[in-house]
Amino acid sequence: MATSTSTVLRFQRKVALLIGNQNYCRSEDQLRHTINDVDDISIALRNMKFHVKTEHDLYNSEMICAFSDFSNIIIDGDLILFYFSGHGCEINGRNYLLPIDDELIENDKVKRERNDSHPMELPAGTYVVFACSPYQIASDGLLTERNGLFAKHLLKHMTKPNKDIKQLFRTVTNGVCIESKQKQKPTRIDGLIGLEQIYLNDKSIHINNGNKKTKYKGSSVLQ
Repeated sequence: MATSTSTVLRFQRKVALLIGNQNYCRSEDQLRHTINDVDDISIALRNMKFHVKTEHDLYNSEMICAFSDFSNIIIDGDLILFYFSGHGCEINGRNYLLPIDDELIENDKVKRERNDSHPMELPAGTYVVFACSPYQIASDGLLTERNGLFAKHLLKHMTKPNKDIKQLFRTVTNGVCIESKQKQKPTRIDGLIGLEQIYLNDKSIHINNGNKKTKYKGSSVLQ
């Protein structure tokens, strides 16, 4: 709920792009739960009034088109959320998301560095979360489970009404760390400014003030 020391952010729309790359061209690089992850998160986001575009198993050219098409629908005043589940890497301080046909994944050095996500400069109003810390491997989940470890804990908490985005991902991080016994520690990079109250699932709250009702509406920012 908004307080006298916080700013409530409002947005015209909530839009999201989710990409799950699972069936990589080399069989040894294939993942188990990434498609389930993005499908389940897509459902949760739609239930929170997001306009969602979900993509599976994209080649390089298809990923470029997906980003281009998504950027073309964004307008001022939008809340933007992007979620990627698949292989990634860091090379010379830059982070890359790998399409299913990317030859970089065949490079053993890149495989060792694929979760070495260095700190980055963020534009104001952005909040980035990596599923693990540098030099760690993000768990793709157990065969008996539907989701990867990070997505499992995100799905558990993301739909809670009026939960501040920073509090949400602190909760997710704690859950992942505990279940993995500290082997996987999500990394959060905060580019938000001030004391904004930021919610994925924003709900209106009416407070009686004598005969006058004041309406507070929580909103969220995530890019």
